[in-house]
Amino acid sequence: MTLALAIGAGALVAIGLAVGRLLSGPQEADRVVALDVTFAASVALTGAATLATGRALFLDIGVGLSLVGFVATMVWARLLAASAEEALVQAPAETAETAETAAAVDESKEEGA
Repeated sequence: MTLALAIGAGALVAIGLAVGRLLSGPQEADRVVALDVTFAASVALTGAATLATGRALFLDIGVGLSLVGFVATMVWARLLAASAEEALVQAPAETAETAETAAAVDESKEEGA
């Protein structure tokens, strides 16, 4: 019983810290990792519940949580990859516009000098 309480307390602390990072993460990658940690700690909680009660039902819940966590992490990672690719595609167009603007400024400086 003491082991189950220690595991549960550690998992709750991990969930609290991960939720804090999930809400305030400066980057999307931080949020993805925080979501993954939240699911992993939730699986640890189901393991602690199995130890405390002796019921195997909590193991099934833990397996379900781990599957949902895996799928959620993969989907979010794919969305991040897609948005990064989109940013790379848009970057050359923005660079060309910046180069044209810089050239126009240089020409106007040469004419004024």
